[in-house]
Amino acid sequence: WLQEAKKRGLENFADTTESLPHYTDEKNVKMFEKHGVLSGTEIASRQEVLLEGYIKSLRVEALTFIDLARKDILPSVLRYENLLVREIEGKKKLLAHSSVETKLLKQIIPLSTTLYDQIGVLEKAVQEGLKIQDTVEGAKYSRKAIYDHMEKMRQTVDTLETLVPREMWPFPTYAEILYSVK
Repeated sequence: WLQEAKKRGLENFADTTESLPHYTDEKNVKMFEKHGVLSGTEIASRQEVLLEGYIKSLRVEALTFIDLARKDILPSVLRYENLLVREIEGKKKLLAHSSVETKLLKQIIPLSTTLYDQIGVLEKAVQEGLKIQDTVEGAKYSRKAIYDHMEKMRQTVDTLETLVPREMWPFPTYAEILYSVK
């Protein structure tokens, strides 16, 4: 479809932050005004409201994610790390081999450290976004900084979810959500 759209001379905007600034393009305003749908002022107002909504929605999602990661996910991961450490120490006292626990711990520790760091980066991105007054710039910043950081953080959390036992994970897993609907 992208090739066909290009052949037809149609614009292709990849996301909200690319498309909403064009709401007030002259050709769009003329079309809405010509057909009596919206005035130029109404179009500009609608654009502003949509951009503000986008920014606020991403901010709320980011703050929620930060809260869940800091208060639920990270503590659960750390409890599992501690359990693995105790298992390894216990096996060493018995002169038993603990390679599985050691391998798991070596996978989880860098991920929990990464998650901790990502929480800080996302918090900073949200705070920086509050300083931007222009809604177009604020939306672009939100997409680039906040959304992209959330995506990286989600990937870390998704990997941790596969390593931490179900009974220690604070939320239903993807599999439980997908396959529990009846």
